[in-house]
Amino acid sequence: MFEIKETFKTKDGFDQLISYVLDDDLDKVLSEDWSYHFSAEGSYDLDGDIVSYEWDFGDGSKGNGPFVIHEYPSEGEYIICLTVTDDDGVESSVEYLLTVSKNES
Repeated sequence: MFEIKETFKTKDGFDQLISYVLDDDLDKVLSEDWSYHFSAEGSYDLDGDIVSYEWDFGDGSKGNGPFVIHEYPSEGEYIICLTVTDDDGVESSVEYLLTVSKNES
């Protein structure tokens, strides 16, 4: 798990800190069909609320919400992008490289 903190200027000129956590334990294949759970539950905004979570799964598919499940069409490397937006309209994104492969267990 890693935490990202970024400071932005609001339209009114105030500093705003947005902080979120991306769980990097994404290598657990749930089944042979390459389904993965993604979680942004550790995300938070120090001075308000996160109002949207947008996921880009790197294969042309997108999802919304703090918890999503996505099934990949094939093995390979995919760049996952999570974009969070807070109640002041400030957006921030983080990317993660995911390698999808067969679960040999």
